[in-house]
Amino acid sequence: MTEIIAEVGLQHDGSLRDALAFVRACAKAGADVVKFQDHYGDTNSEFRLGTEHHFPQDDNRQAYWRRTGFTVKQWGRVAQECADVGVEYLCT
Repeated sequence: MTEIIAEVGLQHDGSLRDALAFVRACAKAGADVVKFQDHYGDTNSEFRLGTEHHFPQDDNRQAYWRRTGFTVKQWGRVAQECADVGVEYLCT
């Protein structure tokens, strides 16, 4: 069986409302799985010196990941939305 995995990643930019809208749109488009990303902004994951790129509103990559991340409760809401519309929730 082939499954269609819709990769949302961090495109929600830290907005729970947008993440939930992505879930609904992916389900409507026929996805079987909706995949998100979550990062822990520790100092071991910083870009190498001279190659750092980040959004102007963030001081560094860790700030970006903190801004775009969700709490456990919020991820639970995303997972519930997936269940409600009949798609599998996946977060890496």
